[in-house]
Amino acid sequence: MKILRLFSLVICAMICANSYAGKYKNFKVSTYIRSYDIVKMKDQKFLEETWEVVSKQVDLDKIY
Repeated sequence: MKILRLFSLVICAMICANSYAGKYKNFKVSTYIRSYDIVKMKDQKFLEETWEVVSKQVDLDKIY
């Protein structure tokens, strides 16, 4: 059940990232999330704080 919830969070993050895609004209920005960080995403506070920092600094087109 925890895996399903975590997978849902990752999918949600990807959808959010794709909805903001295309902010740069000459290139696309992608990032890779380590499995270590995916495990830490169980903590909603960690996920929200991390996403806030990342989204303020760069507009992601895709998350792997």
